[in-house]
Amino acid sequence: NLKALNIIGTGNMVDYGETTQPWNSVRKQITTITIGEDVQSIGSYAFEGITITSLDLKNVISIGQNAFSGSSLSSVTMSNVQTIGANAFASTQFATIDIPQTVTKIDSEAFANCENLGHVKFPRNVVESASDLFDGCEKLIELTITGNEVNGNMKDYTASTAEIPILQPWLSLKEQLETVNFESTVTTVGNYAFNGFTALKTIRWGGVTIVGQYAFQGCTAMTSIDLSTSITEVKQYSFQGCYGVTFLSLGAVQIVQDYAF
Repeated sequence: NLKALNIIGTGNMVDYGETTQPWNSVRKQITTITIGEDVQSIGSYAFEGITITSLDLKNVISIGQNAFSGSSLSSVTMSNVQTIGANAFASTQFATIDIPQTVTKIDSEAFANCENLGHVKFPRNVVESASDLFDGCEKLIELTITGNEVNGNMKDYTASTAEIPILQPWLSLKEQLETVNFESTVTTVGNYAFNGFTALKTIRWGGVTIVGQYAFQGCTAMTSIDLSTSITEVKQYSFQGCYGVTFLSLGAVQIVQDYAF
């Protein structure tokens, strides 16, 4: 029985359909996959439903749609990945996911319906992403925004009613996300980043110095706001409508814009 699969060659892997992979008939038997150093992409549906639990993608820069959907994957190293296709990791077994800083684009429902997923590390500099990345991830209650040393500014988002809306990648967690962490390399919280997240209770500020407009407006589950770490500026409507707050510490905040609270 085939248990080990080596993907070799140079450049991009072929895209497949749901049942057209050469190893389709034995995919439930495969327990180990090795990706060659010169392979730059994982083809669509390449490993859908496969039973491997871990994988090192090495120098892969692009992951096709449904590439690992429905698989037993619970750990992946993707140090060089730049784009992640639709449903690429949907219905997998991750408990945590660390999306690397190299990623600039993530397509629709890339991590949807991961029933064990509880914590995601998400880079602050993803340029393009859908708003339904985590649909159906019912246990996902913690998000960490990660950064690098080049620029600490988080991306700005908009209201869904904007003429050209720019929606948060974690929008589907609006009624369940409880904790948000910011790494020390993230210095600015983007506009509307967690606007209306009604289950949000805990914020760990890391290196944040500026809280953007409307960033936490309407976060009604919050009972305290402690800005006594590194925060120096709170922009307009940042925490407006957080009606459950009974404790506020401004610490070293120097600038508070209109209607911030």
